Amino acid sequence: MDPSILPLFSADEIMLRLAQRKSTGCFKVFTSLDSATVFFKKGMIVAAAKGKSDGETALREILQWKDAFFAWEPDIVAPIPPLRPVLIKVDAFLVKIDNPVAKTSVTGISITNGKNSASPIQPGEGATSRTATKSITATAETRIADEEALLRKHRLKLISVSNPEKKFKLTKATSLIGRNPGSDIMVADPSISRQHCLLQLTDRGLHVKDLNTVNGTKINGIPLKEGYVNIGDKLTVGHLTFVVEEAKQ
Repeated sequence: MDPSILPLFSADEIMLRLAQRKSTGCFKVFTSLDSATVFFKKGMIVAAAKGKSDGETALREILQWKDAFFAWEPDIVAPIPPLRPVLIKVDAFLVKIDNPVAKTSVTGISITNGKNSASPIQPGEGATSRTATKSITATAETRIADEEALLRKHRLKLISVSNPEKKFKLTKATSLIGRNPGSDIMVADPSISRQHCLLQLTDRGLHVKDLNTVNGTKINGIPLKEGYVNIGDKLTVGHLTFVVEEAKQ
């Protein structure tokens, strides 16, 4: 995972992505008062340490930290000993967690000093009052179930206008479009920024947020900082335009 995209996600989201990509290395989590390390090997957590805590206890504490900073160092092997070896599958662990974890929706997110901070959407930026940032508290199991429900409700894909053979099906509730190889939807075009825009599935539909890019993001030809797209709408990132269509099962 490219370190430059880490500020866009929360700790559990990053760990899920590391697991999906079968990554090996060291995931570091920092706050102003504490720090922790989680070691991955081929997508499995093999060690975790936070102060005197380790294993699942350390992971539970990490997931409840707020305003955390993240770092990723690939190909780092866990020092065992002194760390106690574990073998934890990320998605199964998140489902097992009983303690609620405070989550903030991606809608209305801003990037400040390498961390996520909720900010209200300004009038006149293509948004409505319904897109104001809201915080939800839910167990990891509930959040995963909610994301799966959104993916079932909104089966969407992006089809390039200039090259209809280029199609991107949305397989995550939150997807990053960018030139960065670590993006969920990687588009190698010089007009697209390394981190260009975020796509967030919501009950209302697909929310798009431009990440302060040079060439901007447009919905049906209108430059917007953020807004919603529906089936049949055209989404332009940089100089490339995609049509939003329903994806068949």
